[in-house]
Amino acid sequence: MRLLAPNKNDDQRLIVNSHNDRQKITELNCARRWLAAYNKINQTGYCCLKANYFPSEVDVYVYRDKEVGRPLRLQITKARFDSLTAAIQRKKGLYSPEQKADLFLLLDFSGPISLDKLSIWQNKNLRLLSGSGFLEIWLVGSRGNIISLWPGLA
Repeated sequence: MRLLAPNKNDDQRLIVNSHNDRQKITELNCARRWLAAYNKINQTGYCCLKANYFPSEVDVYVYRDKEVGRPLRLQITKARFDSLTAAIQRKKGLYSPEQKADLFLLLDFSGPISLDKLSIWQNKNLRLLSGSGFLEIWLVGSRGNIISLWPGLA
């Protein structure tokens, strides 16, 4: 993020987000939507999100308040229904088994979700999901639908 000189007209400062900042904002929004469901399902109290700006498999770290242990590690990618398989395959190939072993893959999903179609897709792609190497895979809808695809709760 860059802070520019004051605006001559109204003495306010203009903030211009770089591409990386805009990407991190959408990743953090996806992580926030997911975290509420994750905490409720797992009865945990994670509340602190930290964007990772360094080149790594981790996009966002998730901590408990005042936690000193290892945080949850999130990899976030955008996906639509017709690109779910390709998105998982792409991310599966980018990281080593050691990197993926404790990494959550969040699919920032845009568009409507048909739970019936998604269930059929999930059953058809169980081998991909189970063999991806990620600790967990979640579909995070923009309209509040948060679905665990792997290991899956269905």
